[in-house]
Amino acid sequence: MKFPVDVLVAVSHSELEQEAQSYMGELLYSNMECPEQLTLPDSTKVDISISSVGLVPLYGSCDTQKVLALFAPADPFTPVALYLLGQWWAVGDILHTADSSRDGLIQVDTLGERIVLYVLNRIVYRVQEMSSDELPFLCHGEQDFAKILWKNGQAVGFYSVKPTGSPCSSFSNRSYPLPVMDSLFVRKCHRGKGLGLRMLEDYVDSFKEDYLGLRYPLTTAMYKVCQCYLRAFPGDSELLWEVDSSRLNQRTSVASRIQNMKEVKGETDITEEENFVGSSSTEAVEEQKNEDESSIAEVESVLLNTTESDESTMEIDKESQPEAVMELNVEESGIDKEAEQESVPEQSDETTPVVEIRSLRSGPKSVTSTPRRRLSAGTRQTTRGNTK
Repeated sequence: MKFPVDVLVAVSHSELEQEAQSYMGELLYSNMECPEQLTLPDSTKVDISISSVGLVPLYGSCDTQKVLALFAPADPFTPVALYLLGQWWAVGDILHTADSSRDGLIQVDTLGERIVLYVLNRIVYRVQEMSSDELPFLCHGEQDFAKILWKNGQAVGFYSVKPTGSPCSSFSNRSYPLPVMDSLFVRKCHRGKGLGLRMLEDYVDSFKEDYLGLRYPLTTAMYKVCQCYLRAFPGDSELLWEVDSSRLNQRTSVASRIQNMKEVKGETDITEEENFVGSSSTEAVEEQKNEDESSIAEVESVLLNTTESDESTMEIDKESQPEAVMELNVEESGIDKEAEQESVPEQSDETTPVVEIRSLRSGPKSVTSTPRRRLSAGTRQTTRGNTK
């Protein structure tokens, strides 16, 4: 059995909407006393009538592309099914695929994949899995860069990025001077398996710029994922920066912030949290209020067991890097696991210590341990397809 993502490859938005309009016309003349019903996976039956369906924008405030949605009486604002290719599909079925090659992180490209991203973001996360203390994001745009994580024939998560030059908002002429990851989400039933770290590594692989952004503010859990990444690749300590779209000329080094958090508490690791709430700036919240469309980034924390040397940790070059001045509201608490450290032989005063710096960008290499070392973007090719 094929699912929408498998067949919505060469289908356009206009074709889908024309089918939806024709179907709605048929509903106008249907028997209202004996309506057709759709049985959901939980055995709930929902009446299909002209009063229970409606066109919803697929890309948030952009209402030029819409899909026909079915709403249950219990929640008239949340779709329980979408009308695609002449039939109703429950939102849970839309997340499936019959294509065995669709596995791992795959960049969103087709209309079917855009619909899967919409369901994951607007319905699964925002309605079913978002906690009361979490902030939503805007819906993804039609041209937004995003990747969906597929596992065992099912979409289990996604992340999205604003590439360099992308507009910060529809209300501003400012654009991002570097790539910024603005959402990351893993379904609750798939957390605790390192998928958040896996997506962060894929983000690093997919963009070649010398500096990569993470949208402000990061949560403690996302700092934990970044800490795991930097523990595995200490040579990338100058790579990740926390970026606030309202103050683009100011950004904070993630490695420096993690170090400061540990020094304040005198701890080795940042406390691990079960959930990660995606970063959300004041400007993004205002856009959400105006457009009434949102999404969120959420990911489980993972702890990567790897060895590192204190001497191999690179300090941020304060003369060559943007000034880190932003204050963050994050919860800082206890130790959940001591980092394993390896000893470095003592060096004479005449000898500059040489250590191995591991970088996902450039691979293992021997370099002089100096706080002014500036990492290059490396030679990795930009990943645009399937990443398993």
